[in-house]
Amino acid sequence: MKYRGFYVKISQESVSRVDKDGNEVQCAGFMMEIFENERSAIPLDRISAAVDFELLEPSVAEAEQFVKDYIDSEVKYFEKEMQDK
Repeated sequence: MKYRGFYVKISQESVSRVDKDGNEVQCAGFMMEIFENERSAIPLDRISAAVDFELLEPSVAEAEQFVKDYIDSEVKYFEKEMQDK
């Protein structure tokens, strides 16, 4: 997926989270890697999102919206990282 000039790879994975009782639980979720472009081998950032924590449902559309919101909030950081290379 491309967004704001960045390339995002999304893969469905089991994600660890801590529930309200302090127990570590495995959840359905997604791992998202953000790259400078399609040819980049090293991600600028990696984030995860779990269903019933950051995501309402286990859909790619929900994961895409989550990572878009994340990129919007971190775009200045990513642009600085790219300039520092």
